[in-house]
Amino acid sequence: MNKEEREIIFNHPKTELILWHNSTLEFNYSIAINWAMDILMKGIELDSILMLSSFSENVRREEIQPYVKSCIFEIGLKEKNENYSLKTEIHYFMYLITQKIQIRENLNKIYSICLENDFLEELLKFYSLYHAWYNLDNDIFNYYYEGVDLKNIESTVIKEAKDWIEKNNNK
Repeated sequence: MNKEEREIIFNHPKTELILWHNSTLEFNYSIAINWAMDILMKGIELDSILMLSSFSENVRREEIQPYVKSCIFEIGLKEKNENYSLKTEIHYFMYLITQKIQIRENLNKIYSICLENDFLEELLKFYSLYHAWYNLDNDIFNYYYEGVDLKNIESTVIKEAKDWIEKNNNK
């Protein structure tokens, strides 16, 4: 793989997500398959990427995981936090939000993590944003998060997710 190909892979918006595949229980492996297809369409034909791109969208984690690991190894990167932790699970959903991938669904997952962990303090803004969005959608007065409306709720969630990642990046 030459320098230009490495740059294409490293700068692909989904490469960072792929590195988290083993750190979250809910990783969406169709992201990895689509990533491999994108890389192929850019003319980069590594064996591991060819194999990964050949999977169907509804593949089981156990079947595809070794192929994702192989891709990461072949392109010279390292997986993020190989063992599951709550922090990496949260980071994964926050990162998806910052990439504008299923913002509301991932906010819902963060909300659930907050509830399941006794109202985890670092996620209380997202608890409030979840309820604010619900109220706004149902024409109920929003008293959960000041200053948001239907026009800016998504951008506010994205901003807060970026802030959370920045604050928690090295923890």
